[in-house]
Amino acid sequence: MHKIFLSINLLIYSIILIACGSSQPEQPGDLIQIRQTRPTFTPTAPPPPTPVVAGQQVGGAENANVPSGEPDVSFAPGLPAKLVITAQLVNARTAPNVNSDILGEIGRGQEFDIVAQNEAGDWWQACCYDQNLFWLFGELVETIDEPTDAVAALPTAPPSTPAPATPTPIPPSPTPVVIATNTPALPEPTPTWTPIPTSETTIGEPDKSSDSAFELRLQEQFPENNVVRVFLYVYNNDVQALEGYSLRVTKDGVELPVTEKSFGPQAGFTWPIAEDRQRFQNMKAEFPGLPAGGTWVVQLLDREGNPAGPPATFELTNNSQEQELYVRYEQK
Repeated sequence: MHKIFLSINLLIYSIILIACGSSQPEQPGDLIQIRQTRPTFTPTAPPPPTPVVAGQQVGGAENANVPSGEPDVSFAPGLPAKLVITAQLVNARTAPNVNSDILGEIGRGQEFDIVAQNEAGDWWQACCYDQNLFWLFGELVETIDEPTDAVAALPTAPPSTPAPATPTPIPPSPTPVVIATNTPALPEPTPTWTPIPTSETTIGEPDKSSDSAFELRLQEQFPENNVVRVFLYVYNNDVQALEGYSLRVTKDGVELPVTEKSFGPQAGFTWPIAEDRQRFQNMKAEFPGLPAGGTWVVQLLDREGNPAGPPATFELTNNSQEQELYVRYEQK
Protein backbone atom coordinates (compact mmCIF):
# COMPACT_ATOMS: atom_id res chain seq x y z
CA MET A 1 0.00 0.00 0.00
CA HIS A 2 2.78 2.37 0.88
CA LYS A 3 4.48 1.67 -2.45
CA ILE A 4 1.38 2.50 -4.38
CA PHE A 5 1.03 5.92 -2.65
CA LEU A 6 4.72 6.68 -3.33
CA SER A 7 4.31 5.82 -7.00
CA ILE A 8 1.36 8.20 -7.37
CA ASN A 9 3.32 11.06 -5.80
CA LEU A 10 6.25 10.53 -8.18
CA LEU A 11 3.93 10.55 -11.13
CA ILE A 12 2.34 13.88 -10.09
CA TYR A 13 5.76 15.46 -9.50
CA SER A 14 6.96 14.37 -12.96
CA ILE A 15 3.93 15.98 -14.59
CA ILE A 16 4.56 19.29 -12.80
CA LEU A 17 8.19 19.41 -13.94
CA ILE A 18 7.23 18.78 -17.50
CA ALA A 19 4.66 21.59 -17.50
CA CYS A 20 6.83 24.27 -15.87
CA GLY A 21 10.43 23.91 -16.83
CA SER A 22 11.12 21.36 -19.42
CA SER A 23 11.59 23.90 -22.36
CA GLN A 24 14.03 26.83 -22.87
CA PRO A 25 12.77 30.44 -22.26
CA GLU A 26 11.81 32.55 -25.38
CA GLN A 27 14.05 35.37 -26.66
CA PRO A 28 12.88 39.01 -26.44
CA GLY A 29 12.51 39.17 -30.18
CA ASP A 30 9.95 36.44 -30.08
CA LEU A 31 7.49 38.44 -27.88
CA ILE A 32 3.96 38.51 -29.22
CA GLN A 33 2.21 41.85 -29.31
CA ILE A 34 -1.10 41.35 -27.61
CA ARG A 35 -2.57 44.94 -27.95
CA GLN A 36 -1.98 47.51 -30.64
CA THR A 37 -0.48 50.74 -29.26
CA ARG A 38 -2.32 54.04 -29.88
CA PRO A 39 -0.87 57.53 -29.53
CA THR A 40 -2.23 59.60 -26.69
CA PHE A 41 -3.32 63.28 -27.33
CA THR A 42 -2.39 66.00 -24.91
CA PRO A 43 -3.76 69.42 -25.99
CA THR A 44 -1.12 72.10 -26.11
CA ALA A 45 -1.32 75.84 -26.68
CA PRO A 46 -0.59 77.01 -30.26
CA PRO A 47 2.99 78.09 -30.77
CA PRO A 48 3.61 81.84 -30.54
CA PRO A 49 3.79 83.79 -33.79
CA THR A 50 7.05 83.44 -35.60
CA PRO A 51 9.15 86.46 -34.57
CA VAL A 52 11.16 88.52 -36.95
CA VAL A 53 14.47 86.97 -37.95
CA ALA A 54 17.48 89.00 -36.89
CA GLY A 55 19.69 90.18 -39.68
CA GLN A 56 16.98 89.70 -42.28
CA GLN A 57 17.23 91.90 -45.36
CA VAL A 58 14.08 94.06 -45.42
CA GLY A 59 13.14 97.53 -46.49
CA GLY A 60 12.31 96.70 -50.10
CA ALA A 61 9.26 95.21 -51.66
CA GLU A 62 7.48 92.25 -50.14
CA ASN A 63 9.07 89.85 -52.65
CA ALA A 64 12.67 90.52 -51.45
CA ASN A 65 14.82 87.55 -50.45
CA VAL A 66 15.03 87.31 -46.67
CA PRO A 67 17.82 85.16 -45.09
CA SER A 68 17.15 83.21 -41.93
CA GLY A 69 18.62 84.04 -38.52
CA GLU A 70 17.89 84.33 -34.83
CA PRO A 71 14.39 85.62 -33.92
CA ASP A 72 14.19 89.19 -32.66
CA VAL A 73 10.79 90.87 -32.33
CA SER A 74 10.50 94.52 -31.34
CA PHE A 75 7.84 95.52 -28.82
CA ALA A 76 9.12 99.07 -28.55
CA PRO A 77 6.89 101.56 -26.73
CA GLY A 78 4.97 104.15 -28.67
CA LEU A 79 3.39 101.85 -31.27
CA PRO A 80 0.32 103.18 -33.03
CA ALA A 81 -2.93 101.66 -31.93
CA LYS A 82 -4.31 100.58 -35.30
CA LEU A 83 -3.53 100.20 -38.96
CA VAL A 84 -5.68 100.33 -42.08
CA ILE A 85 -5.11 98.54 -45.38
CA THR A 86 -4.34 101.04 -48.17
CA ALA A 87 -3.55 98.66 -51.06
CA GLN A 88 -6.21 96.94 -53.11
CA LEU A 89 -5.35 93.47 -51.77
CA VAL A 90 -2.70 92.52 -49.16
CA ASN A 91 -1.38 89.12 -48.02
CA ALA A 92 -1.73 88.30 -44.32
CA ARG A 93 1.41 86.25 -43.48
CA THR A 94 2.49 84.08 -40.58
CA ALA A 95 5.91 85.82 -40.31
CA PRO A 96 7.41 89.19 -41.38
CA ASN A 97 8.87 87.97 -44.67
CA VAL A 98 7.60 87.07 -48.10
CA ASN A 99 8.64 83.40 -47.76
CA SER A 100 6.24 82.78 -44.89
CA ASP A 101 2.84 81.17 -45.27
CA ILE A 102 -0.13 83.23 -46.36
CA LEU A 103 -3.14 83.06 -44.07
CA GLY A 104 -5.35 84.91 -46.51
CA GLU A 105 -5.92 88.13 -48.41
CA ILE A 106 -7.27 91.37 -46.93
CA GLY A 107 -8.97 94.14 -48.90
CA ARG A 108 -8.54 97.90 -48.81
CA GLY A 109 -10.02 99.86 -45.91
CA GLN A 110 -10.02 97.10 -43.26
CA GLU A 111 -8.65 98.07 -39.84
CA PHE A 112 -6.74 95.96 -37.29
CA ASP A 113 -5.14 96.43 -33.88
CA ILE A 114 -1.33 96.64 -33.93
CA VAL A 115 0.51 94.07 -31.74
CA ALA A 116 4.21 94.47 -32.63
CA GLN A 117 6.73 95.70 -35.19
CA ASN A 118 9.83 94.02 -36.57
CA GLU A 119 13.28 95.42 -35.84
CA ALA A 120 13.67 97.01 -39.26
CA GLY A 121 10.31 98.72 -38.84
CA ASP A 122 8.86 97.68 -42.18
CA TRP A 123 6.46 94.93 -41.06
CA TRP A 124 3.57 95.13 -38.62
CA GLN A 125 2.05 92.34 -36.57
CA ALA A 126 -1.71 92.78 -36.18
CA CYS A 127 -4.72 91.06 -34.70
CA CYS A 128 -6.50 89.10 -35.91
CA TYR A 129 -7.18 87.08 -39.07
CA ASP A 130 -9.37 84.04 -38.43
CA GLN A 131 -8.47 84.42 -34.73
CA ASN A 132 -4.72 84.38 -35.55
CA LEU A 133 -2.03 87.02 -35.28
CA PHE A 134 -0.54 87.88 -38.67
CA TRP A 135 2.05 90.13 -40.34
CA LEU A 136 1.55 92.86 -42.94
CA PHE A 137 4.13 94.66 -45.08
CA GLY A 138 4.38 98.26 -43.87
CA GLU A 139 4.23 99.95 -47.29
CA LEU A 140 0.79 98.48 -47.91
CA VAL A 141 -0.85 99.86 -44.75
CA GLU A 142 -1.21 103.14 -42.90
CA THR A 143 -1.14 103.53 -39.14
CA ILE A 144 -3.81 105.52 -37.37
CA ASP A 145 -4.46 106.86 -33.88
CA GLU A 146 -1.92 108.10 -31.37
CA PRO A 147 0.80 105.78 -30.02
CA THR A 148 -0.66 103.70 -27.24
CA ASP A 149 2.31 103.92 -24.81
CA ALA A 150 2.86 107.59 -25.55
CA VAL A 151 -0.66 108.35 -24.54
CA ALA A 152 -0.25 106.39 -21.34
CA ALA A 153 2.96 108.28 -20.50
CA LEU A 154 1.31 111.67 -20.63
CA PRO A 155 0.74 113.21 -17.18
CA THR A 156 -2.85 112.92 -16.22
CA ALA A 157 -4.23 115.83 -14.28
CA PRO A 158 -7.07 115.13 -11.89
CA PRO A 159 -10.34 115.67 -13.63
CA SER A 160 -11.67 119.08 -12.90
CA THR A 161 -15.30 119.56 -12.18
CA PRO A 162 -16.54 122.00 -14.76
CA ALA A 163 -18.21 125.03 -13.36
CA PRO A 164 -21.91 125.02 -13.98
CA ALA A 165 -22.72 126.86 -17.10
CA THR A 166 -24.23 130.23 -16.49
CA PRO A 167 -27.42 130.29 -18.50
CA THR A 168 -27.55 133.09 -20.97
CA PRO A 169 -30.51 135.20 -20.01
CA ILE A 170 -33.14 135.32 -22.67
CA PRO A 171 -34.20 138.89 -23.17
CA PRO A 172 -37.88 139.34 -22.54
CA SER A 173 -40.02 139.67 -25.56
CA PRO A 174 -40.58 143.31 -26.26
CA THR A 175 -43.94 144.43 -25.12
CA PRO A 176 -45.76 145.52 -28.21
CA VAL A 177 -46.48 149.19 -28.20
CA VAL A 178 -50.08 149.74 -29.08
CA ILE A 179 -50.71 153.14 -30.47
CA ALA A 180 -54.26 154.05 -29.78
CA THR A 181 -56.00 155.13 -32.87
CA ASN A 182 -59.51 156.34 -33.04
CA THR A 183 -61.45 154.78 -35.83
CA PRO A 184 -62.61 157.79 -37.72
CA ALA A 185 -66.21 158.03 -38.41
CA LEU A 186 -67.30 158.47 -41.94
CA PRO A 187 -66.27 161.96 -42.91
CA GLU A 188 -68.85 164.56 -43.43
CA PRO A 189 -69.40 164.61 -47.17
CA THR A 190 -67.61 167.43 -48.82
CA PRO A 191 -67.97 166.24 -52.40
CA THR A 192 -65.18 166.92 -54.81
CA TRP A 193 -66.80 165.24 -57.77
CA THR A 194 -64.61 163.45 -60.26
CA PRO A 195 -66.48 161.55 -62.97
CA ILE A 196 -65.68 157.78 -63.01
CA PRO A 197 -66.55 156.55 -66.49
CA THR A 198 -67.62 152.91 -66.80
CA SER A 199 -69.32 150.85 -69.48
CA GLU A 200 -72.65 151.71 -67.89
CA THR A 201 -71.81 155.33 -67.13
CA THR A 202 -72.94 158.36 -69.07
CA ILE A 203 -71.38 161.63 -68.00
CA GLY A 204 -73.63 164.54 -68.81
CA GLU A 205 -72.08 167.67 -70.19
CA PRO A 206 -73.71 170.93 -69.14
CA ASP A 207 -76.70 171.60 -71.38
CA LYS A 208 -76.27 175.30 -72.20
CA SER A 209 -79.35 175.41 -74.41
CA SER A 210 -81.59 173.95 -71.72
CA ASP A 211 -83.58 176.06 -69.32
CA SER A 212 -83.17 173.36 -66.59
CA ALA A 213 -81.76 174.55 -63.32
CA PHE A 214 -79.57 171.42 -62.90
CA GLU A 215 -77.17 169.48 -65.06
CA LEU A 216 -77.02 165.66 -65.13
CA ARG A 217 -73.42 165.05 -64.19
CA LEU A 218 -73.39 161.26 -63.79
CA GLN A 219 -75.50 158.14 -64.17
CA GLU A 220 -74.24 154.67 -63.19
CA GLN A 221 -75.34 151.13 -62.38
CA PHE A 222 -74.05 148.88 -59.58
CA PRO A 223 -74.52 145.23 -58.58
CA GLU A 224 -77.97 144.43 -57.17
CA ASN A 225 -80.26 141.56 -58.18
CA ASN A 226 -83.12 141.61 -55.67
CA VAL A 227 -84.74 144.99 -56.11
CA VAL A 228 -84.53 148.03 -58.34
CA ARG A 229 -83.04 150.84 -56.26
CA VAL A 230 -82.43 154.45 -57.30
CA PHE A 231 -79.96 156.80 -55.56
CA LEU A 232 -79.97 160.58 -56.09
CA TYR A 233 -77.28 163.10 -55.25
CA VAL A 234 -78.34 166.69 -55.85
CA TYR A 235 -76.01 169.54 -54.81
CA ASN A 236 -75.17 173.19 -55.51
CA ASN A 237 -72.03 174.96 -56.64
CA ASP A 238 -70.72 175.01 -53.09
CA VAL A 239 -70.90 171.21 -53.09
CA GLN A 240 -73.64 171.14 -50.47
CA ALA A 241 -76.44 168.59 -50.61
CA LEU A 242 -79.78 170.22 -51.36
CA GLU A 243 -82.91 169.16 -49.50
CA GLY A 244 -86.52 168.99 -50.65
CA TYR A 245 -85.89 167.59 -54.16
CA SER A 246 -87.34 164.35 -55.58
CA LEU A 247 -87.36 162.10 -58.64
CA ARG A 248 -89.80 161.13 -61.32
CA VAL A 249 -89.29 157.43 -62.15
CA THR A 250 -91.03 155.71 -65.05
CA LYS A 251 -90.84 152.16 -66.37
CA ASP A 252 -91.83 151.61 -69.95
CA GLY A 253 -93.59 155.00 -69.88
CA VAL A 254 -95.55 154.30 -66.69
CA GLU A 255 -94.83 156.65 -63.76
CA LEU A 256 -94.12 154.91 -60.48
CA PRO A 257 -95.03 156.41 -57.11
CA VAL A 258 -92.11 158.18 -55.37
CA THR A 259 -92.66 159.91 -52.04
CA GLU A 260 -89.08 160.33 -50.81
CA LYS A 261 -87.40 163.77 -50.63
CA SER A 262 -83.72 164.69 -50.64
CA PHE A 263 -81.97 165.80 -47.44
CA GLY A 264 -79.12 168.26 -46.80
CA PRO A 265 -76.84 170.06 -46.35
CA GLN A 266 -74.71 166.98 -45.52
CA ALA A 267 -74.86 163.99 -47.86
CA GLY A 268 -74.70 160.30 -47.00
CA PHE A 269 -73.16 157.33 -48.80
CA THR A 270 -74.63 154.74 -51.11
CA TRP A 271 -72.31 152.05 -49.66
CA PRO A 272 -71.02 151.90 -46.05
CA ILE A 273 -67.53 150.65 -47.01
CA ALA A 274 -65.00 152.90 -48.70
CA GLU A 275 -64.54 151.16 -52.04
CA ASP A 276 -65.06 151.80 -55.74
CA ARG A 277 -68.83 151.65 -55.59
CA GLN A 278 -69.23 154.14 -52.74
CA ARG A 279 -70.93 157.38 -53.82
CA PHE A 280 -72.46 160.46 -52.16
CA GLN A 281 -76.27 160.43 -52.02
CA ASN A 282 -79.07 162.35 -50.30
CA MET A 283 -82.13 160.36 -51.46
CA LYS A 284 -83.03 156.70 -52.09
CA ALA A 285 -86.13 155.14 -53.70
CA GLU A 286 -86.79 151.39 -54.01
CA PHE A 287 -89.37 149.40 -56.00
CA PRO A 288 -89.67 145.93 -54.40
CA GLY A 289 -91.68 143.25 -56.20
CA LEU A 290 -91.46 145.02 -59.52
CA PRO A 291 -89.76 143.08 -62.36
CA ALA A 292 -86.59 144.79 -63.47
CA GLY A 293 -86.94 144.19 -67.18
CA GLY A 294 -87.79 147.32 -69.18
CA THR A 295 -86.81 150.90 -69.87
CA TRP A 296 -86.33 153.00 -66.75
CA VAL A 297 -86.26 156.81 -66.94
CA VAL A 298 -85.17 158.88 -63.93
CA GLN A 299 -85.55 162.71 -63.82
CA LEU A 300 -84.91 165.31 -61.10
CA LEU A 301 -87.93 167.26 -59.74
CA ASP A 302 -87.64 170.55 -57.89
CA ARG A 303 -89.38 171.39 -54.63
CA GLU A 304 -92.64 172.16 -56.48
CA GLY A 305 -92.54 168.83 -58.37
CA ASN A 306 -91.44 170.28 -61.67
CA PRO A 307 -88.69 168.80 -63.86
CA ALA A 308 -85.39 170.43 -62.83
CA GLY A 309 -82.87 168.55 -65.01
CA PRO A 310 -82.52 166.27 -68.02
CA PRO A 311 -83.70 162.63 -67.64
CA ALA A 312 -81.40 159.58 -67.35
CA THR A 313 -82.41 156.39 -69.16
CA PHE A 314 -81.51 152.81 -68.11
CA GLU A 315 -82.27 149.56 -69.95
CA LEU A 316 -82.70 146.54 -67.64
CA THR A 317 -83.59 142.87 -68.04
CA ASN A 318 -85.37 140.69 -65.53
CA ASN A 319 -82.09 138.87 -64.86
CA SER A 320 -80.01 142.02 -64.68
CA GLN A 321 -77.30 141.86 -62.01
CA GLU A 322 -76.99 145.68 -61.83
CA GLN A 323 -80.35 146.90 -60.60
CA GLU A 324 -78.92 149.72 -58.46
CA LEU A 325 -79.27 152.99 -60.43
CA TYR A 326 -77.42 156.19 -59.55
CA VAL A 327 -77.91 159.77 -60.80
CA ARG A 328 -76.03 162.94 -59.86
CA TYR A 329 -77.36 166.45 -60.51
CA GLU A 330 -75.36 169.67 -60.08
CA GLN A 331 -77.04 173.03 -59.78
CA LYS A 332 -76.12 175.50 -62.55
